[in-house]
Amino acid sequence: MSADAWTGTATGDVAGRCHRDAHGVPTLVAASLPELAYLQGWHVATERAWQVDCEHRRVTGMGAEVFGPPAVANDVAARQMDLDGAARRAFDALDDAEDRAWFTRFADGVNAGLDAGARRAPEFAAHGVKPLPFDPHTALALHLGYNVWLTNAPAALFRTLLAERFPALAAALISPRPDADGSNAWAVRVGAEGAPLVAADPHRLLELPGVYQQVRLVVEAERPRDRVDVVGLAFPGVPGVPHVGQSEHVAWVTTSAMVSSLEMVLEDAPEGPEVLDARTERVHVRGGDPVDVRVAHTPRGRLVDVPGAGPVSMRFPAWDRADTGLPSARRLLTAASAAEACAVLDGHVEPVNRVIVADRRTVLTRHAGAVRRRDRRSAWGAARASALGRGSADGSLDQRWVRWPAPAAADDVVVAANEPHPDTACLTVDACAPWRSRRIREALEALAPQERTVDAMAALQTDTRTPGAPRAWLADAVDALVADGVLAAESVPAWAGDAAAGSAAARWWLLVEHEVAAALIAHLPPASRALLGGPWAPWGDAAAWVGAALAERGPEPLRAALGITASTRDLVRAAVAAVDDAAEPPGPDGAARTWGEAHALTPFLFTHEHPGGPDEPGLADVLDTIGSVRVGGTADAVCATSHAPGLAVGTHRGPVARVVFDLGDRTRSRWVVPFGASGLGGGHVTDQLDAWAAGRLLPVPSRPVPPSAGSGVAPARSVPGGAPPGRIVAEVGVGALGLTMTRVRPALDAPLIHALVTEPRAEFYGMRGHSVQDVEEVYDFLEFQPTHANHLVWHGGTLVALVQTYDPRAEEVGGAYEVRDGDLGFHFITAPGGLQGRARATAYRSIVDWLGARPGTRRLVIEPDVRNTRAVKTARALGFTVDREVELPGKRAALCFRDVR
Repeated sequence: MSADAWTGTATGDVAGRCHRDAHGVPTLVAASLPELAYLQGWHVATERAWQVDCEHRRVTGMGAEVFGPPAVANDVAARQMDLDGAARRAFDALDDAEDRAWFTRFADGVNAGLDAGARRAPEFAAHGVKPLPFDPHTALALHLGYNVWLTNAPAALFRTLLAERFPALAAALISPRPDADGSNAWAVRVGAEGAPLVAADPHRLLELPGVYQQVRLVVEAERPRDRVDVVGLAFPGVPGVPHVGQSEHVAWVTTSAMVSSLEMVLEDAPEGPEVLDARTERVHVRGGDPVDVRVAHTPRGRLVDVPGAGPVSMRFPAWDRADTGLPSARRLLTAASAAEACAVLDGHVEPVNRVIVADRRTVLTRHAGAVRRRDRRSAWGAARASALGRGSADGSLDQRWVRWPAPAAADDVVVAANEPHPDTACLTVDACAPWRSRRIREALEALAPQERTVDAMAALQTDTRTPGAPRAWLADAVDALVADGVLAAESVPAWAGDAAAGSAAARWWLLVEHEVAAALIAHLPPASRALLGGPWAPWGDAAAWVGAALAERGPEPLRAALGITASTRDLVRAAVAAVDDAAEPPGPDGAARTWGEAHALTPFLFTHEHPGGPDEPGLADVLDTIGSVRVGGTADAVCATSHAPGLAVGTHRGPVARVVFDLGDRTRSRWVVPFGASGLGGGHVTDQLDAWAAGRLLPVPSRPVPPSAGSGVAPARSVPGGAPPGRIVAEVGVGALGLTMTRVRPALDAPLIHALVTEPRAEFYGMRGHSVQDVEEVYDFLEFQPTHANHLVWHGGTLVALVQTYDPRAEEVGGAYEVRDGDLGFHFITAPGGLQGRARATAYRSIVDWLGARPGTRRLVIEPDVRNTRAVKTARALGFTVDREVELPGKRAALCFRDVR
């Protein structure tokens, strides 16, 4: 018996199938890449409509229409950067018809699913808005939003302004030490002949729902070269799986090369910027007056008014080249070897990435992306127009684009962890410290060939050891306080640097460091905490940079720059006192409080950027669930879960996915994301959270796809919407016949249900005059009723029946007899062309036995229309007794019972 249930979808000339695994991850099956793009667009719209719409509004500058005045600054910046315009230029410049078809059909699919997705996502009703439709270029705009929006601009602007206005503070605060937290990717060979393992755990802002969406993409084609079967991570609203994926032949994983590709000039010349063209756009503001925005560009790039910095010309490759590079994601899906995949990446534009690509025999690594030649000073900060002269360049050495070296082959181990790389030395300022890369390489090289397993890779991804912890300056100060009798030795926990979630010692040391950072922040000049405004504000606060400076240099340089008279010893003494004063009592089991309790998971939500809006149904419960999770790690660990020392200790950045691909056998590949496959209102919002927190990985979808001819699913007569069918809830059988039960997902299954209930043979079901949308709305309403449940029944790939169960007290029949505890009512309609003869009768018995075996059920109740003599006869054959006839709205019913206990 097949354990999978497939749902057919069709609209116009597009037909495909969708299956969701136990965690809601879809396998989407189509006959061509454009049809697959349509299905992927439809799926993301039905599952992540709110997230996609928020991203759409963010990059197009239309957020204030929903969120009001708090969103205006972001909208102004988005209009002036004109990422949407850059995406439109890139789409218009496409000269490959297949690329144009891929993006166009993806947009068609998104638009097909948006209405149903908006009905499912409670945020739309809460805010009283509808989603924006997609244009063919919109996916390219969202790609730029996920990967280019702001990029290195805020950090470079901050460094420039701080050095000009607070030079002594800048010298102490802007450390030559690179950033700590970042992403990891690696590949390792398993023995001399073994196929490699490829792993990745990208680290980004922990958004809810997640920035990555797990998906399996399948194209069934006659020519082997046209077939696709890829599992990977998609950006919601963007087709393909550009960063992380595994086909039947190749796997690819990506980390940022940390290259400064966005170039800036502060337009401070007395005569003002040289504007080449300008127009005025209007930002509409909910609850406020509209705001007119000048959208312009100069010879040096898009002209953006940055609060605190003034007008800034910003130049990025996607605009310069009229190319986002996203079409390369389509070609990755069909790459047959690591070499071919690397060649495909020649077309990648933004951002500049370091990519590891492998097939069964070869592991390659390369840089991919477009950036102009420039010097390190240009990458460090922004130039000033007054120093460059009118019409001059912006610090680049010339106008040529960097040509990356050929892909390099790896013999045994290759690691990419955002560390500085020789190929990008003059282009990189914000790279990460090399410790994580060294730690990963050493751990991999220490494993014997037989120890290089998927489980070993997963364990390394959750390594919470922190280098050099506790910090030398902090340990020295604590030792001095103990030696002077200020601290009792027994009050200082021994800590070897493992920031595990369950470590009480890590909590003490890291909170003391946090309090020292807070003391330093308290002395910062107020103006240094607001150098930038609008969407750049978080980077324009000097306080956000204190933690990294403290980790690298200790407090002495900042003490001197800020004129703090207290010694480091005094600062640590006060910090220890603050931690002790705030110490929570032991837990119920008497155990000391741990780092994981302090380092709570604090996800980012788009609506939290713009507070003051309506409450979103169900969100508070979801956040309570997430907040109860204990998270280990620090910014320095392989498991780089970041906090902001001196400001907050909660986890706001961390691994947004963990993936291990086995090139020898994809059924052994594993992955996990922090939350789940669904947005709010879906059935899989947080069901991967516990596995993610525990460091467990889940199987990728890998079961064989049933042939389309055997699906047994009639084409729908309308665009499907909503989430695909839910997880399998039961497998039952009598003899050799086995059935699979799946929960109805109304928006997706409405076309299928509509085909059942509108046939002439279904006249007694009472829905023959309903449209597909009517059917969807009825079942969508029932989906949220705790008294009702709807299931589809399958035999292999063939639909057998639709079954609805209900509490008789919630239906009219409950007023026609004395309802007992344990009564369970149900409606039942069979699918045409399904099982026949003895097999159908056996299926009926299996379904009734399954219903009767449900916990708490003592008696089954049905009430067929007395005119439906076939149904009454079938009920008797299944062991029901006709008690009497009763009048119900719209029919005279035969009230039937069957005792099951």
